Amino acid sequence: MAAAIWFYMTPQDPKPSMHDIMTGFFEPNSADDAVNIGANFATTTNVINGGQECGNGSTNARDRGAYYLKWLNFFDLSAETGLDCAN
Repeated sequence: MAAAIWFYMTPQDPKPSMHDIMTGFFEPNSADDAVNIGANFATTTNVINGGQECGNGSTNARDRGAYYLKWLNFFDLSAETGLDCAN
């Protein structure tokens, strides 16, 4: 559990921490915008499995986003955009 919390809280250079993304503390700059790093769910996927799921057309990234939408719906929360980092 401690390792998971450390990973969640610690930036993975050059990426921000997942905590900063999820809490809104991360504000993308022009370099982030140029490579589609935003303050959204897709960026958390990039932090976790960047090279395996992002930027290569992986269906895993799309499936992860669809699953997240199901959870938002389950908790009656608004749908979000920026869920897929495959491209």
